[in-house]
Amino acid sequence: MLRQLLLLCLVAIVIDQALIVSANAPKSKNLKRPHHPHCPPHSHWAPCGRSCPRTCARPHGPLKCPLSCKPGCKCDRGYVRKGSDGNGPCVRRRHCKRPHHRCPKHSHWAPCGRSCPRTCARPHGPLKCPLSCKPGCKCDRGYVRKGSNGGGPCVRRNRCKNHHKKHPKKKGHKKGPKKHHKKGPKKNHKKDHKKSHKKD
Repeated sequence: MLRQLLLLCLVAIVIDQALIVSANAPKSKNLKRPHHPHCPPHSHWAPCGRSCPRTCARPHGPLKCPLSCKPGCKCDRGYVRKGSDGNGPCVRRRHCKRPHHRCPKHSHWAPCGRSCPRTCARPHGPLKCPLSCKPGCKCDRGYVRKGSNGGGPCVRRNRCKNHHKKHPKKKGHKKGPKKHHKKGPKKNHKKDHKKSHKKD
């Protein structure tokens, strides 16, 4: 919202300055309007255009874009640049061809994926992750990357070997209480059984 207000202010200043110059300029028949380059189809000249234009790859523009004002040809409303680098002709969004990316099993192509993918070691992602948008193969829902560094195949979260509980088990931890429970009642039960036989 703030970015849009600043952009509108810059446009208003540019237009205001242009009006002041044209009002103070001597009126002459030979005076020509400033020549703007001819813009390709579906685009128009803008004295203050976006420095990060919308493209087929990023129809809403990149997450981070420096707030600057560049004069140039800007795509008309509903159109985006065909080239992912911000160049190329302006085409309708619906005419953008989806890139045919092949992703490994249990993953799909995402034009804006997480820069810190979820892994077996960190199934909810790292605590700190830079806010950035990377195109690439993303694990399907319920799947995480097997490698702790964000690489490797996508595996079901419940198929991960438990990375958090790699503490060595104490010897006899399970056997100790079981032996105590089993031997205690059994010995008493046998003694009671023998006593009852002697009485008979």
